[in-house]
Amino acid sequence: IMFSLFISFMYINTRKKLYSEINTKLDILSEILVSSIKEPLFNYNYETAGKIISAFLEDEEIGYILVKDSEGKVIIDKIQAVDALSPDSPTLLYLTLPNSTE
Repeated sequence: IMFSLFISFMYINTRKKLYSEINTKLDILSEILVSSIKEPLFNYNYETAGKIISAFLEDEEIGYILVKDSEGKVIIDKIQAVDALSPDSPTLLYLTLPNSTE
């Protein structure tokens, strides 16, 4: 019984740690991405913004990026090539741009 409890505790603890690490990485990537595409989007330069997002999609842990404006209108909707997605963990990176460009 003690062994089962120990294994259960280790599983839950490891799972929480992994989720925390993934969320931290996604928070950092989101901040970098928003900083990188804010100016191109403000200037309606969607080609440059698309290239920046494509570079982010090269990270094997990111499978899909959706960028919406503050009113909910989809601006950019990109997914990794299907053959590049790992079956166990493509991650959704969802960004909503603020009203201003501060």
